[in-house]
Amino acid sequence: MSETRFITLSDGTRIAYEVVGEEGPPLLLFNGVTTTHFFWEEMLRRWSDRRIILWDYPGHGSSPPAETPE
Repeated sequence: MSETRFITLSDGTRIAYEVVGEEGPPLLLFNGVTTTHFFWEEMLRRWSDRRIILWDYPGHGSSPPAETPE
């Protein structure tokens, strides 16, 4: 897998994501409530001709819990 990156949303919530591959049409994969990036590892070989973007919901995988207003 590639390096985990983070994006910060307007409310301060940080979302973890990874980009696999550099060429080809992008394919966005997101994880269910009980899965993380590891769920997709086997499929990444099949889609090696694409750029894959994987992200974790807040509070799952490498994404910390969502920020809540005080």
